Amino acid sequence: MTRLRRIGLAMAVTGLLAMTPGAVLADSANHSYLLVAEEANIGTAPSGDTIHITCESGEGVCGSFAVNPKSIDARGEFQHFLPDGSLFAQGTWTATQLISYQSYGCGEVFGQPIPPDLCGGEVKFAATFSTPIGELSGTITVFCVVGPKAPASIEHAFTEGVTVLVPGIVNFNHPGGGDNIYVQTS
Repeated sequence: MTRLRRIGLAMAVTGLLAMTPGAVLADSANHSYLLVAEEANIGTAPSGDTIHITCESGEGVCGSFAVNPKSIDARGEFQHFLPDGSLFAQGTWTATQLISYQSYGCGEVFGQPIPPDLCGGEVKFAATFSTPIGELSGTITVFCVVGPKAPASIEHAFTEGVTVLVPGIVNFNHPGGGDNIYVQTS
């Protein structure tokens, strides 16, 4: 998805949130976010295998997460591709526990201003993968380069994406590209 399209979707979501009752949007230190990803976010394994993580039904919003206290309600689909590009497995994922969220900040991407409720960072959560061989437990980390505190090693949008670890099965330990955003709702 292009950055412009992603910002348009986030602005539409923000507009809808503005119409919700004030108590939902109360100012507090307990921040909540929508996890938005209209296109696949990719992770790459050392073997060359890739995993594509998307939101359920392709609607663009995977779900939401909050910090202090930690919570997450998100789900989507995955496709695991072999190095030759052939589909190896596919299924669904469901977040089960927010492990951590490291904010990079809001309102800017690579020094350019964007709406102040559009945020980036590294969100890491436990997930259950429903696969052709049964349910597997793993960890998904989503990287979004928005914010003034993005690590110095991030130089371009291809640093966005995911890492996925399914212990004893596979480790997609390098983000391989993607396009996502965290919309701060409170």
